[in-house]
Amino acid sequence: MKNKHIISGFPICWGYRTVLSALPRRYGLNRRLDEIIRLFGDKGFATVSQLAEALDVSPMTIRRDLAVLEGKNLIRRTHGGAVLVRTLTSEPVYSDRASINVEAKERIAESASSLVEENMVIAIDTGSTCFSIMPFLSTKNLTIVTTSFRVMAYCMNHSNIRVIVPGGVLRPHEGSICGSDAIEFLSKLHVDLFFMGIGGVDKDSGYTDYSLDDIAIKKTILGNAARTAVLADSSKVGRITFGHICDLGQTDYFITDHEPGQGLADSFSKAGVEVITPKEEAYGHPMA
Repeated sequence: MKNKHIISGFPICWGYRTVLSALPRRYGLNRRLDEIIRLFGDKGFATVSQLAEALDVSPMTIRRDLAVLEGKNLIRRTHGGAVLVRTLTSEPVYSDRASINVEAKERIAESASSLVEENMVIAIDTGSTCFSIMPFLSTKNLTIVTTSFRVMAYCMNHSNIRVIVPGGVLRPHEGSICGSDAIEFLSKLHVDLFFMGIGGVDKDSGYTDYSLDDIAIKKTILGNAARTAVLADSSKVGRITFGHICDLGQTDYFITDHEPGQGLADSFSKAGVEVITPKEEAYGHPMA
């Protein structure tokens, strides 16, 4: 059997139609659309090229299929692929998030690092996009406030960075600190710039996230930050998750890999938020 692929533990070959004919339908869709949903697997993300290769169809066909699935609110299209629409409280684990849109997150982080000046006091949120900024800050003399164990560990080898961390309760799968002790400690600190991660952003709902514990930490730092920059790849755009963090106008920058749609762009403009994206030539065309 040639050109076998395994996505989410399920073998697919060029003769996939025979396999699909035996599968039960879970979403009331035709079998190819149903199988596309299956191929997203636990990570909840797939590229157009991965889906086209696995199902032996053209990228154009996959794009049409993704448009249908998005219309049914089963997926959200992103630049080059799509993400599965999850339940509002179903946060993907850190290890899965860290492996998705890696290049985009690095470019976002590089753009974000241009806001940082020598001897600043900055706060860095948990999450894979915010952590991606660390290599771009490694030579600067900084004070960093964080609840992320990954940020703490990175700074252990950089004596030029002073790290301040609160006590509190460990979120083991996220690798972060939360809880009332952490909130009380952070409420007494003021920072020049806060790099904040999110679960989703929507023109009406503002910024949202999955965990109420994390949201409480974000709100505390946000309230004492001179400026706040939200770091989010394009898969977060248009997504609404469980809890409200803040309105768009409570932040200063939204840094992402592609220009948001016109509706969200207009909302950012009205709220006085500067949208920062990497240079277009490095990233291709803006997200539709």
